[in-house]
Formats: sequence, C-alpha cells, structure tokens
Amino acid sequence: MGGCSEQDGDFIKWTNSKEPQFQRLQKAGIPYIHRGTDILIPDNYREEAAACCS
Repeated sequence: MGGCSEQDGDFIKWTNSKEPQFQRLQKAGIPYIHRGTDILIPDNYREEAAACCS
C-alpha cells in the first residue's frame, strides 16, 4: 500500500486525504466517513480501498 492508511479500530484510516481519493471511493461504491482530512473506511472494504489508494 502507498502508506496512506492505518488501522483505527474496525476502520482503515486515510490521513491527509485529497479530493481525488474521495472521488475514487465514491466511484467504487465504497462507504466512508469523512473527518476533516481523514477518511475512515470499514475494514471489510480493505482490498477495494487499497486499490483506490494507489
């Protein structure tokens, strides 16, 4: 992974996320919680999120 995620309980947390990452998640249909510049993604979407991360 490109080092943009870390584990946060039942979520994967992306820090310092940029707009293109939000758009990739939306297009892929991955649910996420937006907190400031962080994105929390349910852990069961780990592989899909990793594809969007790169």
